Amino acid sequence: MSSSSFFVRMCRAAANHKLMRGLGYRVFRSRLSVPATYYNRYALDIEDLKAGAALIFLTTSTSSVAIVSYLQIFVLVPICLLISYGISIWFYDSVPRKFEKEKAIISYQVPLIVQEIVLASAGSGSIFDLVVLVARGNHGTVSKAFSKIVKYIDNGEEPERLVRKYANSQPCESLRRYLLDALSVDLDWSELKKVLKERKGEAEFEYQRYTMQVESRVLIIVGLGTFWPIIFSVAVFVNSLSNNLLSMITMALLFVVLLLILQKQLMKAVRRTEILGEERNVQGMNGLLNHTAKEELQELMVVLSLIGELLYRERVSPESALRVASETYNGWLSPVISETVRRILYNGEAFNDAWLWLRNKFSSDQCRQIIGMLPRMIERTAEEAGERLTEVVSYVKENQALIEERENVLSAQRFKAKLLTLFSSAALGLIGAISPLFAMIGTRQLSTPAFGFSVLSHDTMIPTIVLLFMTTINTFNAMKTVGVEKPLVYTCFCTSVFLAAFAISIHLMSGLV
Repeated sequence: MSSSSFFVRMCRAAANHKLMRGLGYRVFRSRLSVPATYYNRYALDIEDLKAGAALIFLTTSTSSVAIVSYLQIFVLVPICLLISYGISIWFYDSVPRKFEKEKAIISYQVPLIVQEIVLASAGSGSIFDLVVLVARGNHGTVSKAFSKIVKYIDNGEEPERLVRKYANSQPCESLRRYLLDALSVDLDWSELKKVLKERKGEAEFEYQRYTMQVESRVLIIVGLGTFWPIIFSVAVFVNSLSNNLLSMITMALLFVVLLLILQKQLMKAVRRTEILGEERNVQGMNGLLNHTAKEELQELMVVLSLIGELLYRERVSPESALRVASETYNGWLSPVISETVRRILYNGEAFNDAWLWLRNKFSSDQCRQIIGMLPRMIERTAEEAGERLTEVVSYVKENQALIEERENVLSAQRFKAKLLTLFSSAALGLIGAISPLFAMIGTRQLSTPAFGFSVLSHDTMIPTIVLLFMTTINTFNAMKTVGVEKPLVYTCFCTSVFLAAFAISIHLMSGLV
């Protein structure tokens, strides 16, 4: 069971209990208000949410206080209550976290979905074709939702109403705007071009603001995750705090609290912006003639540009335009283009049938969709079909250039984050090893031949473990911020760097002790 489902069940269980509602009102009245809109689909209001959080708070605090009372460590009771409050808040934010994650996943696919809106508008202008294109587009949760819409349409429901309902219920704001704008102009190509041109600058501004805030957040996380542990380790040894376990736990918890607060404050505005990039960045070499999907799309755009120009300027038939394009074009798609022409001219196949054969030769979903909509475009006059095809090709090229640019920015941010966390881990490993020197200076033991304790003593290892814990949290948060695919793998790598730096420093210090 996920944390979001668990919290929803707790809310429903505590909704009708006056004790829980009263406790929730007193404990959480200044905290649980903003994310309440996320729970509308579960039919839970703000009072139900407070009651659910109060139930979790009461359960965890009672059990933790009972344990520390049994152990006669009464000084830890306030810490237990603070931890219980934090657990309650964590569960309360589980549903918003779930939808924020879903929104990020959807927003990665927004450029390709908008591209499919363009194809549907330039082709048939049918909302049903748009639904089918998105359903077949392999866009994760969006394609699954549109596949269900296709089934509802087959049962006689109205496509526009279903698409509008989905647009208003999904969490991605930019996708909602694009879908509603497309519906508002009824997928009319001339009107949609104007809308997309207006939206382009707005989306670009949002993306630039997002990248700036992500970079600031990474710097803050790494900076705090480096200097706070250094201050912690120095304070532990100089003030002889290593024997005071409560002080160590308090400082470590304070580090976590500061980290969470900074993350939340820095990303407040980002929650309303979108990452307009493509998540599926890596494509295997299994496409047409053993080329990648990106290379397939680039070559296809060259061929379609030639066909569009011939249709628009020469006003020839689609068959003639394809034949002239095959004679002009000499790229690596020439064999399949020539075979398509041969099927039409010598085998007597219909243009749509030969074009379908060409479509099946491509492995890229984008190429298949673009080729599949071309027969709808050429149903118009040659001039209009050529103009639309040329504009679609131009839009796809701009879209791909934008995606590539944003991927480069994200890659640069990931590299910076990895480099900073790597140096931070090595620095903290070094600090963990040389921290006893601060204690020697503080206790004036430098003049004694054997400083009175070992660098591998209990007093040294416990703070080092705490430093390792802080390093792990710091690295994992930085990797999650920049969207590294496997954050745990790199976190383990940085942990190894910490241990290696610690071991090397201990070895070098052994000659001094």
